[in-house]
Amino acid sequence: MKKIFRSLLVLTAVLAISCAAPPEEAPPVDLAAEEAAVRVVVDQFGEMWETEDVGLAAQIFSQGPDLLVYGTDAAEVWVGYDLFAASLEEQFASYEDTEVTTRDQVVTVHSSGEIAWMREIADWHVTVGGERMEVNDMRVTGVLEKRDGAWLFVQMHVSVPVSGQIVAY
Repeated sequence: MKKIFRSLLVLTAVLAISCAAPPEEAPPVDLAAEEAAVRVVVDQFGEMWETEDVGLAAQIFSQGPDLLVYGTDAAEVWVGYDLFAASLEEQFASYEDTEVTTRDQVVTVHSSGEIAWMREIADWHVTVGGERMEVNDMRVTGVLEKRDGAWLFVQMHVSVPVSGQIVAY
């Protein structure tokens, strides 16, 4: 009797699993459209500097504690949007006539359509205290996540290459 009961139990489970509705497939992701949307946000990063617009930063960066940004100076490590935004306000107050040009931009969108990463080379020209300064060939990389339909930076790293190898190989 126990064998019959177990067999019926197993048979019932198999039938229940086989009769269940198949999982719904996610609609296909238009990767070209997502890449174009990410490029708009990436380009707004340069625009943010030129217009000194902290409000634009709030639109393109995660405003949570998960944001991580590395700048070019050793002290420029911001974890969380509030610290990053405070630094932007301080920087914008001291900058004049900022110009950012970029090249070699590459944007890749994950097949899920929810994560993207980017890289580009940027030249940054700014006037500080009446003195024109420039930083060329900056390496900019970032990770963006699609949240509530909007692409936001969740991680960014900006570095300035040094000439020559630090360690020969």
